[in-house]
Amino acid sequence: MIGAWIDVLKELLADNLLIGLLIAFALGVLTFLMPCTLGSVSMILGYVGGTNATKKKAFVYSLVFTIGQVVVLAVIGFALFLVFDLSEVFLPWPAQAILNWLLGLFMFVLVLDIWGVISIFPKGKSGNNDG
Repeated sequence: MIGAWIDVLKELLADNLLIGLLIAFALGVLTFLMPCTLGSVSMILGYVGGTNATKKKAFVYSLVFTIGQVVVLAVIGFALFLVFDLSEVFLPWPAQAILNWLLGLFMFVLVLDIWGVISIFPKGKSGNNDG
């Protein structure tokens, strides 16, 4: 069933590039509404609001932040695509499973570090002058 749906989608996209671009745009908007990226919206609002920036300067800050976020997410997505796509071609099955488990363990450790349960990575300075 899914294979037939994918075949229909391939034919549709091969015939009409505009539909592909609209689907990519819609999925990008959907990705932006995910919880992991919504946190960065408050971060940029706080940064721009914390500076006494003019409207033009605030727009430039927001634009640079958005472009940076798009570039970083695209590079990370492309790198992960390459790692997992090439791992299926060049690695035998046990090595693929081990790679998946190691990446999952790494993400779990990152979460524990973010929550403050463990401390592995050095913390940056917050920038406030409360003393």
